[in-house]
Amino acid sequence: MKNPVKHRRLVGGTIACALLAAPLLAGCDGNSDSSATKPPATAGTSDPKTTLAAATPDRTQASYAFTANDQQSKYVGQVDPAKKAGYITSFAEAGPLGTGTANVLVTESDAYLKVSFTKAPPTLKLPTQFSKVDPTKIKDKGLSAALNDHDGDPMNLAALVAAASAVKVNGTSYTGTVDLGKVPDASGMNPKRLAALADHAKAVPFTAKLDSSNRITSFELAVPDAPNFPGSNDHITLNYQPVHLPTAGAANGNPAVLYQLFNLIG
Repeated sequence: MKNPVKHRRLVGGTIACALLAAPLLAGCDGNSDSSATKPPATAGTSDPKTTLAAATPDRTQASYAFTANDQQSKYVGQVDPAKKAGYITSFAEAGPLGTGTANVLVTESDAYLKVSFTKAPPTLKLPTQFSKVDPTKIKDKGLSAALNDHDGDPMNLAALVAAASAVKVNGTSYTGTVDLGKVPDASGMNPKRLAALADHAKAVPFTAKLDSSNRITSFELAVPDAPNFPGSNDHITLNYQPVHLPTAGAANGNPAVLYQLFNLIG
C-alpha cells in the first residue's frame, strides 16, 4: 500500500511540513486519490499524459538528486528508490523563530529528523544531532507521512500529473494544466491561497521536460496571482545520478523534544 501524500504547507503558522521532506507541507486526512497504479512506460505512445505519468519517479527509477522551490519553501534532496531511502533538507520562514531548516533522513526501516531555527530561544533545546523518530508519535499527518516515505517521489510529481489535463507534447517538452483542487495536499499549497485562486486553481499551467530516457527532469507550475497572494513559478528539477546519502551517525538526539514541538504546533 502506498503512503499518504505528503504536505508542503505551513503548520500552525510556525514551520512548514514541507520543511520536513515534502513532500513535504495542516489539514490532511491522510488519504490521497493520487496513488493509482502508474502506467508502464511506452515508447511512442500517442497519449502525452500517459507518457508523462510513466516518466515520474518511483521505486523502479534510478537514484537522483533534486532541488525545488515554491512560494513558501526551498528544498534540496537525494533519493535512492532501490534502497527505499532518501534525504531532504528544507528551508522555510518560521515567523518569530526565523528561518527553519529541517533535515529528514529516511532509510528502509527507520526515520531520522533534525530541526533548527535561526532565532530559536535557548529554552527550546532542540537536539543538534539527528533524532531517531517514530512517525506514529507525530500528530501532523503530513509530517508523519513524510517520515514514512519510501515511494521514490517525495515531491508528488505523480499526483500532479494525475490531476493534469489538456496535455500536449513538443519534442521533449510537455505542457498542460493541473487542477490543484483535486490534489491540494500534493500541491503543498497554503489552503488560503488555494481558496483565493478560486476557479483559477482548476487549470494552473505547467511545463515539464523529459530526458532521452523518458524520465522527467523538470516540472514547473505557473501559479497566477490571487487576492493577497502574488503569483509564482514553483519549480522542481531532477538530476538522475548516483547519490550518497548521509548517515544518521549516533542519532542520539532526544526525540521527545521534537514530538512535543510538532504535537503542539501540528
